[in-house]
Amino acid sequence: MRTRFTLTDQSSLDQVLCGNITRPGSTLRPSRPRLLTGATLSRAFVFHQLRTTLRSWWVMSFLLGLLAFSFSTQAQTCDITLKPTVSGCYSPDGVASKATVSIEVGWINAPAGTITVSYMGQTKTITPGLITVNYGFTVGNQPQTIVSPQVVAFEVDLPGTAQTATATFDTSPTCTATSAPIVLPAACPRRKCDNGELAGTVFNDFNADGIRQAGESAGIPGVTVTAIACDGTIYTATTDAFGDYNLTIPAINYPVRVEFTNLPAYAGQGTLNGTDGRTTVQFVQSANCTIDLGVLDPVDYCQTNPKIVVPCYLNGDPYAPGSATDAAIVSFDYTLDVASKTGIAKIPEIGAVWGTAYAKKDNSVYTAAVLRRHTGLTDAGLGGIFKTKLTDNTTTLFVDVETLGVNLGSISSNAARGLGAKDLPSQDEEAYSKVGKTGMGDLDISGDGSTLYFVNLFEKKLHSLSTTNPTAAPGVAIPNPGCGTSGDYRPWALKIYKGFVYVGVVCDAATGSKSNLRAYIYKYDISTNTFNTTPVLDFPLTYPKGFPSDGDPTLTGWFPWSDNFSDPIAVQKPAMRGDGNYGDVLVYPQPILADIEFDIDGSMVLGFGDRFSFQTGNRNYAPNSSATYTITGSTNMGYSSVVAGDILRAYSNGTTYVLENNAKAGPSVGAGQANNQGPGFGEFYNDNFLIFGDRLAHAENANGGLALRPGSAETIYVAMDPENGVPDSGGLRKVSNTSGQPTGAITITTGFITSGLFAKAASLGDLEIACATPTYLEIGNRVWLDTDKDGIQDPCEKALANVKVALYQGNTLIANTTTDANGEYYFSNGSDVNAVSRLLLPNTTYTVRFGTDGTNSQFDNATGVLTVDGGKYNVTTAFSTAPTASTLNDSNAQLSGGFLSANVTTSAYGSVNHTIDAGFVCLTTTVATVTPTPVTCTGTTVNSDASISLSGITNADKAFLVAAGGTIPSYTAAGGQTVSGGAVTFSGLANPATAAGQSYSVVVYNGPCCYTVVTTQLPYKDCACVTPTNAVATATPSNVLPGASINLNVTASGTTGSTTYSWSGPNGFAATTQGATATAPTTPGIYTYTVLVSNGPGCTATATASVTVAAPVCSLSIVAMNGPCVQATGLFTVTGFINLVNTTGGNATISDGSITTTVAISPGATSVPYSLPGISSDGLTHTVTVSLPGCGTATTTYLSTANCLCPTGNCYLTIVKKN
Repeated sequence: MRTRFTLTDQSSLDQVLCGNITRPGSTLRPSRPRLLTGATLSRAFVFHQLRTTLRSWWVMSFLLGLLAFSFSTQAQTCDITLKPTVSGCYSPDGVASKATVSIEVGWINAPAGTITVSYMGQTKTITPGLITVNYGFTVGNQPQTIVSPQVVAFEVDLPGTAQTATATFDTSPTCTATSAPIVLPAACPRRKCDNGELAGTVFNDFNADGIRQAGESAGIPGVTVTAIACDGTIYTATTDAFGDYNLTIPAINYPVRVEFTNLPAYAGQGTLNGTDGRTTVQFVQSANCTIDLGVLDPVDYCQTNPKIVVPCYLNGDPYAPGSATDAAIVSFDYTLDVASKTGIAKIPEIGAVWGTAYAKKDNSVYTAAVLRRHTGLTDAGLGGIFKTKLTDNTTTLFVDVETLGVNLGSISSNAARGLGAKDLPSQDEEAYSKVGKTGMGDLDISGDGSTLYFVNLFEKKLHSLSTTNPTAAPGVAIPNPGCGTSGDYRPWALKIYKGFVYVGVVCDAATGSKSNLRAYIYKYDISTNTFNTTPVLDFPLTYPKGFPSDGDPTLTGWFPWSDNFSDPIAVQKPAMRGDGNYGDVLVYPQPILADIEFDIDGSMVLGFGDRFSFQTGNRNYAPNSSATYTITGSTNMGYSSVVAGDILRAYSNGTTYVLENNAKAGPSVGAGQANNQGPGFGEFYNDNFLIFGDRLAHAENANGGLALRPGSAETIYVAMDPENGVPDSGGLRKVSNTSGQPTGAITITTGFITSGLFAKAASLGDLEIACATPTYLEIGNRVWLDTDKDGIQDPCEKALANVKVALYQGNTLIANTTTDANGEYYFSNGSDVNAVSRLLLPNTTYTVRFGTDGTNSQFDNATGVLTVDGGKYNVTTAFSTAPTASTLNDSNAQLSGGFLSANVTTSAYGSVNHTIDAGFVCLTTTVATVTPTPVTCTGTTVNSDASISLSGITNADKAFLVAAGGTIPSYTAAGGQTVSGGAVTFSGLANPATAAGQSYSVVVYNGPCCYTVVTTQLPYKDCACVTPTNAVATATPSNVLPGASINLNVTASGTTGSTTYSWSGPNGFAATTQGATATAPTTPGIYTYTVLVSNGPGCTATATASVTVAAPVCSLSIVAMNGPCVQATGLFTVTGFINLVNTTGGNATISDGSITTTVAISPGATSVPYSLPGISSDGLTHTVTVSLPGCGTATTTYLSTANCLCPTGNCYLTIVKKN
């Protein structure tokens, strides 16, 4: 007879799965299920069974048989749903642009076969129902059941067009779904630096050491990077989402000055100067891809080797005898050095705690009570928050939040729960159903250490609490994701990140199936005290998981939350372990989203705890002593469990979060691709435990707690059996955030209930890294040569090395140093937070003195001259007011109090001041004379003994001789000559190669940075000819008036008939004869006439003759002639001429003593007539005088005509006619 089954309530389903299938009204007898021959079950019924999972292999076989039956009920319609999520752009190699499109595929009433999901030419397959997984190692092939929904992901190239995704059952083409067009993000900015570019990254320097460690890969967007070339050309870029920038600068425009501006307020001027993270001003000589700047948000700071703290659990009542000295919190170095492990709080002081928060401001650890079965609370109960000072390891009750009105639910006393000594098992029935629902979950502290936040599991609220005045703990309801009738939502995880609180929630599916298990992360805005009710990330918890224990590798995946101990009992095979250390081992993983961490790129790491491992212990009693639980082969020695949590990664590039898929999270590929142990059928983080070399004992060993040291590139998680080969333990494991592989581990607890420990059940609470407050301070930057004297550090201006620099506080010398090859100096505390003494103090005024180390001085206060490595310098203008000047590029050094110095006041710890610069200018180098001396000859042999000598040199210490137009040698090059006594000689020079001689440049250095170049010509010497000697030149006359003729001549010994002569002189005079005539210049002065006497190239002699040209002198003379006498009057007229030389003109006065007249003289006149009428004739000798101003006086005489006056009446006129 065939029997029809109708599902009327939950108990009917439980009867089908947990015992014989009976006819309606029959008695349910717990026994092995049998095959349902002829049963008429619907497909909906079969898939609905999956909510409690496939209990064991024979149950799986049983269900597969059901799928093959004919069903008498009406057919159910197959349906598929698609929910796509798109990541932001990422670039695995800095060039290609990629995005991940994650598609959640849900289905109901699935036919047999596989689902093919297609998108942009790629396909993924999902096989609903039973699949076979090859775990390798010694486990081999094992069954696993795939339930709805599952998530597959596609990595696509960008840019791309919006396209749809489809999903179709291969056995039922009509069962298909198509998404809306999926919009892809824009392509990434190019991150790769090509040859010839100037590029770099403004990166998060999390440990503030100026070195970019492998894990410090995240950058700061929006920083302005400006490169200024020597010619003033400006190149500008802005850092992208990854902190990268690229500038294309022609090679000819290097060097450049690079400035970083528009930094976030928290970044100040960056971190310590280091090999990677330099300063906000850098000088770059050529194309370079690593011009980086390290910056730090002090909240993110973490030293390289901080302490890690983690709570431990102890079985029983914390006040029971024998528990007083057991550690409740242990601390150890980040390096996981076992020798550093130490207990810092005792079990009676805090009892059972989970939430852990570290307060940087006072080096304290806060822990919050947690309800863990078999583990007692302190007298503060569920509301206890404790404070442990790491300075002295003292622990006190900080606050009992229940006294502040916070309702955390209730739990009975330790005694009422049946908790006793640590080595005694307990029943603790009340706690079994309240784990994860009562008390507090996670705990965190704000970046400034002022506020604690904790999750109220009972009221599902987020509470805040002042660390200085814990008198109130207001709560805000955590959003309900809408788990519907399938169960309730359960918050636990908590993380404060960049001004927001992130809370993790799961839908527990307690009244539903596995398909209803889902995780959510909500974001709470601290500034507005509100939640965003849209989760930043949500995803199903139906993904395939590895087996918790190789005792039964068929038990996989998450299970709905259950408060019924019969559920984990029902899924067990015959007892996994049968020895006295375990009793009966149970596995029933129930998801708690217990912890959230953020990686440096904003990606989330999610820690899932296993609720069942908190509901159980090691060889403890069942919660209900009145119930009978039967496991074939039971030891009847109590029950133990195995942790079966998980650790997942959700990639983000600042826009959306996309959960890892098939071990891939954004550009990173994790440890377990295609291993069927994570979302998309692979897992990113390797959480396997191996024993006996290659035996895979546990494919999942995480249990919720997480910590991440920024910049380490790894996550630490709480693990069962963290070290391969060390079973029955609890501890921590490190895993890489780029490869997912383990990088280290430490065992903290190892043992069983006999020692009060939990073996493979939950042994530890949440962990915390004690990242200190940064204590570094640094002062510095650059001393340079200000070539153009404008007080600004121009790109082409050189650094000044080896300058002594001293740091003073008042008149007390604190430290000294010397500028390096880049002209840079620094005074620093360093990044070691554990340093006993510190060079610099915060908020303190110091003086930086240049040119002294406190004992020896390079700077002469009297002269204002700095002498360094032979160079002499004056200080440049301080605090330039030029338009392009700023604190980044100006000079701070001034003469004050007899010292060349600059004042600076430090800021708070965790800051730098890289703007204390000093510019200097070169003292001018002068050279009075340069004398080239040609080679000498021995017969016809040329001697290489030419020389070039410089004298009268000032402000110089070294000189080099190079061929004119040759490369200027560096100061340190070989061949330099020391300037001594203001002179230097380069001797032993060879004869020039040609008769034209050789041009030379003499480079005269004033120290290593300043130089002057003078040029000279070394003459050629031809030793094949005879050099004339005793050459003497004459000029006759040697004193002449302007324009006079000069006779030139030269005599020399050794001349021949082929001797040539070459005269040169003023006014372009030239002649080529031995004797020559020259015309004196018209301007008075002393003039030199030079003659080159040559018997051939290199055989020459030179002689000179000087001529003095006198200024012209005005002179005059006079001529007088008497004229005929007039008888009627007895008078006559004297006539004549005034003769003049070099006259400038004027009025000449002529007089014979009785008669005077004046005559106008024109400039340059040489002869001017005159007459003196009316002179009495007397026959005597008369004198005539002429005078001309500026020309002098002249006289002459003449004989007067005899008296010709006729007596009255006796004169007559005679006319004589000549023929």
